Amino acid sequence: MTLHYTTSVYIKYNEKILLHKHSKLGTIIPVGGQIRAHEVPAEAARREIKEETGLDIMIIGSHELLKFADSVELAQPVHIMLEEASIGHQCVCFVFFAVADTRMLTPRDGESNELMWLTEDEIITHESISEYVRCMALKLLHSETQHAG
Repeated sequence: MTLHYTTSVYIKYNEKILLHKHSKLGTIIPVGGQIRAHEVPAEAARREIKEETGLDIMIIGSHELLKFADSVELAQPVHIMLEEASIGHQCVCFVFFAVADTRMLTPRDGESNELMWLTEDEIITHESISEYVRCMALKLLHSETQHAG
C-alpha cells in the first residue's frame, strides 16, 4: 500500500465556497495537493492555493499560534482524513478551512481553469459533488467566518 500526504482547502468568500473540477476524476473537489518533503501541512495548503488559484488565504485558526524559541505550534486542520485514492494508494489528507479577501482567481499556467465559487444551493444540488465534499463545504459555509483581512 502506498501512502501519500495531501492537503485540501475549502475556501469561503461572501457566502460562496471555492471548488474545482478534478481533471482526472471528473468530480468536484476542493483545491489542494501533495505535501512536499520539506513542508508542513498548512504551508503546503497555502502553496497549493497560490499555485492553483492565485489567492492569498487566511487559514481559519492559524492567527494565534504558540511560538517559542525552539518550537512553534502548527495550524491545526479541521479534519485529517484517510482517503482511498486508487487501488493500492491511500492519502492522509489534512483538511483546512480558509477565507479569501477576493473572488478574483489567477491560476498559474498548467493549473485547472475549472474553478467555481458555489452557493449553498449549488453545493446541495450539484451532481458531481460527493457527500463528503458537500458536508465539508456546507460546514464552512455555515461557520461564522466572513472574509480575510
